[in-house]
Amino acid sequence: MNLDSILELFRIACNPEEYVKYAERNTVGRAKVNGLVVSTLVTKDLGPETAILDKNGTHPVQRYCDKIEAERGHKEWVEKAKTIEKVIKLGYPGADIENEEVTLLRGYEGD
Repeated sequence: MNLDSILELFRIACNPEEYVKYAERNTVGRAKVNGLVVSTLVTKDLGPETAILDKNGTHPVQRYCDKIEAERGHKEWVEKAKTIEKVIKLGYPGADIENEEVTLLRGYEGD
């Protein structure tokens, strides 16, 4: 993890309301699908990214080069979410967080 990423995480921890406002402005798509949420937004640290939210948490599944690609990818993940049982949760570049297979637990109860 580089210094910029660490500082960004610190800023988020100190001011979560600002991060929520940032996320709202940079949301590409958000859909509830069969007990899961497919959320695609432009993150501050890694750019456009789709994540699947389930009862166990947030699982980043795809990153994109730009917002147009993210819009297409979001639609694909919405379709996949109807039946998908497992995903590869992406690791974090530059940190010791590797990709891992995750079995999804439907029934997300967040917003």
